[in-house]
Amino acid sequence: MTSQPTLRKPVLPWVLAGITVLMQIAYPLTSGQTRTSLTIVTVVMFFLASTSHALVVRGLKWTAGYVAISVIGGWLIEYIGSTTDVPFGPYGYTTSLGWQLLGVPLVIPLAWSMMAYPALVVGQTMMRGRWSSILVSAVALASWDLFLDPMMVADGHWIWDRVTSSLPGVPGIPAINFLGWFVVALVMMTLLSRLPRLVVVDVLF
Repeated sequence: MTSQPTLRKPVLPWVLAGITVLMQIAYPLTSGQTRTSLTIVTVVMFFLASTSHALVVRGLKWTAGYVAISVIGGWLIEYIGSTTDVPFGPYGYTTSLGWQLLGVPLVIPLAWSMMAYPALVVGQTMMRGRWSSILVSAVALASWDLFLDPMMVADGHWIWDRVTSSLPGVPGIPAINFLGWFVVALVMMTLLSRLPRLVVVDVLF
């Protein structure tokens, strides 16, 4: 009688995710430069958690595609957005988040990437169909900005100009920003969905 092969559960991603959670807990307990440094390190740790999980359960080729789409795509849309006001509205980055490439802090595309992966996992876990999973993934990614943008604006990492309309409970940020986020998330998730889909969902957890 032969035994069934045992799937290896990823350990490193969960360690990195645990560190990320602890940093998020520490966030409201800090201020000033300490909080800014913590923000940058948290993004890096979250990015490493997402990337290492993808590498363990989906392989190097898939992970390379995911990083290329989310990091390069994230930087590109932020560069276009901050120079043309499309599709997010008029905004610009301050210098608080460190090194920049053509006006976009290098940590920003990592932030797109770190959240794109769990959003994709949520969509593909909940929905079987390609387009339904893309839609759920896009909603998950775009919803994150409802939490992120007010916090980062309050900390002075980017500034909005000419805010004519905003969503209820989210003052100071143009409503078009969230529509732009959804459109970009939809495009990014469509591109990511073209990568081979993981069949054995149990290994994710």
